[in-house]
Amino acid sequence: MEVTGARQGTVDLFVFQLGADLKVRTDADLVFFNNPSTPEGAVTLGGGRVTLDLGRVPAAVDTLAVAVALDENAPGSLSQVPGLAVTVTQTGGTWFEVPAEGLTTERSAVLLEVYRRNGSWKVRNRSAGWRGGLDALVTEHGVSVDETPAQTPPHAQTPAQAPAPARAAVAAEPPATVDGDGVRTVPGEAALSLVKREKLNLQKRAVAKVLLTKGASNPVGRVVLVMDNTGSMSKRYRSGEVKRIIERMVPVATQLDSDGNLEAYAYAQRFVKLPDVTVADADTWVNTYVHLRGRHGDIDFDAIGGTNNEIPIMEEIIGTLDKTAAVPTLVLFFTDGGFHA
Repeated sequence: MEVTGARQGTVDLFVFQLGADLKVRTDADLVFFNNPSTPEGAVTLGGGRVTLDLGRVPAAVDTLAVAVALDENAPGSLSQVPGLAVTVTQTGGTWFEVPAEGLTTERSAVLLEVYRRNGSWKVRNRSAGWRGGLDALVTEHGVSVDETPAQTPPHAQTPAQAPAPARAAVAAEPPATVDGDGVRTVPGEAALSLVKREKLNLQKRAVAKVLLTKGASNPVGRVVLVMDNTGSMSKRYRSGEVKRIIERMVPVATQLDSDGNLEAYAYAQRFVKLPDVTVADADTWVNTYVHLRGRHGDIDFDAIGGTNNEIPIMEEIIGTLDKTAAVPTLVLFFTDGGFHA
């Protein structure tokens, strides 16, 4: 099968293996860019092409759903994608086209289903979609969108005991790895849900491509984030613009920072050091610390004032530089201007 109109990073392609309840059995039943085949090899994906080996499809799978979703940064809807269709080529070379039909405001859709009926496989045009994009698509088919924290097993209450001996040292997290395309994976990514890993991987590949074209494919160093918390930034905070900018910087940090984290500061007349932004808790961090005023996450943003004075925060960052280090430091300084001299 070839999906016309699918393009990685804009219109992403997915295939779901579904049971009788039209849900995946596990996340491994979702095939996409970062998980290009099912464990048994019944479904494989490469570029805009899907290959099905129906003889390998597990008996518990009744339906194979071919779907697409607009990237979260892509505007519009699927109805605006030219020529969106699935071309099915059968053994022997015969083929037919299944066009997407009736889509209006949907940002994700199941285009075609291959399903079992009376012991044989059939094909039908679904063209059924969701305005909610990728999250709505995968949730509909039983794939978890958010991370699931480990559950503590219930246990009976026990009497107070003597203090436990010191714990053995915890094994260090595995180091960052780099694939053949120069895309770096850092500790913490494994804690993300499958969907969030897919989004992050697409963003990381875009960053890696830019670095490669600029001749900076391996610049692992230090990345520092500085947020302007002055009154002139209030509209940008209210609109969510600052949150969106910081979310886009996470894949930059994974490719450039030695530990994949963003060191973070907020400044106005004074400055405050914030906890690092990590891949695993980026969403929580943004919701906790991207605020102009008030106390959030034990940080009193009112205490740093409301007008700008860049000199103290610049002196702080310069003072933390390791002048003997061979690696660079990148400072992401987000402000609307009006520097105080």
